[in-house]
Amino acid sequence: LALCRGGEEGCSLADCRHAAAADITQVVFSSWPSSRFVAMQARILLQLGALYDSFGAAQWADWYFECGLRFLSDCHWHCTERWRLRFHTGRARLALPSFSCCSLQRAR
Repeated sequence: LALCRGGEEGCSLADCRHAAAADITQVVFSSWPSSRFVAMQARILLQLGALYDSFGAAQWADWYFECGLRFLSDCHWHCTERWRLRFHTGRARLALPSFSCCSLQRAR
């Protein structure tokens, strides 16, 4: 970004746009409260687990649910119990025999 702002040669327009986008995201994320940032990360992990569950990749879904539980155990946030319940529910859904990958493939 310093090269782009300095106007030195060799700085492409794409480099300037990438540097400007990096600055904007840094400003946006630094202005968010930590609870919002934690909620966004937890939601992403939960949605990735649900996505892999719907694709039939139970091992990947379980991995994302487990990562979400580890993430919540590391952060000190007041709403972690609700999120833990969501991740545990996702893992329990994977353990049911009606949601296994084999039974979904036989049904098709």
